[in-house]
Amino acid sequence: MNSSNGTFVNGQRIVKARLKEGDVLEIGKTVFRFGLEDEKNVRHIPTLYSSTKKSDKTTSLVDTLIERELKLANKVFLEIVVTYGNNHRETIELHQKVAYIGRASSFGSFDQDTEISRKHLMIKLNDTGEVFIEDQGSTNGAFLNGQKITGMHRVQPTDEVRVGRCVLKITAKT
Repeated sequence: MNSSNGTFVNGQRIVKARLKEGDVLEIGKTVFRFGLEDEKNVRHIPTLYSSTKKSDKTTSLVDTLIERELKLANKVFLEIVVTYGNNHRETIELHQKVAYIGRASSFGSFDQDTEISRKHLMIKLNDTGEVFIEDQGSTNGAFLNGQKITGMHRVQPTDEVRVGRCVLKITAKT
């Protein structure tokens, strides 16, 4: 390809290479792991990346892999609408899979609420957009729709989560 930054396979700069199962490709800051799948598990997804007009198994597989990587690059993120004890409302976007609500949080104004522990609530987001919460052994507990929680609980977009005097609406967004 003759790119100025190069293309690497398993840490070696290459111009052309035959890929094997498990090889790691690096193009700029993007890293791919090459894997093979049975043809029956692969469906053709037409993309702008097709290099040929004819549809063959190789093009279909490559298009499918590229499409999958592009979807992973556009990850789901968390949107948390917080209503603080003073009725101030704030919307927080978090682009991470795990976040902790508490006085030690680097986002929001949770440090103003004396009923919130340093590390009060864990919020977890999976790849399919499901949101889960878990109390982190806080002094005053965490509540899902008015019920004190123990263990991991799935959160729906209509649910209300309460920590201290704060009410949270947690949603997965794309």
